[in-house]
Amino acid sequence: MLLQGNQATEIDQALYQPGLAMGPLTMMDMSGLDLAVKANPTGDTLLHDLVKAGHSGQKTGKGFYQYHNHNPQPLPCPEAERIIAQWATAHHITQQLYDPATPKARCLYA
Repeated sequence: MLLQGNQATEIDQALYQPGLAMGPLTMMDMSGLDLAVKANPTGDTLLHDLVKAGHSGQKTGKGFYQYHNHNPQPLPCPEAERIIAQWATAHHITQQLYDPATPKARCLYA
């Protein structure tokens, strides 16, 4: 969904509303994108490109979101959005705009 045009905030908000403590992208930022890359050190993935660009999550102040002064409140990160869009283009993934119900439906009802 992220590679197809949904923003991180749209995905997280859709899953936060049904009662989850936080969305999956916020959780990944919290645990560290670099840890996910270490678990799968080979491969050409979006996470690898984000980590190479210094987006390791909250501990570095940026992941899927950006964090100012180590405030845990996630804010949209234009740099991550650019990396995501570039990765999608390079891998021929068509960006589509979904309605706000799509992330919830795809994650909870799949």
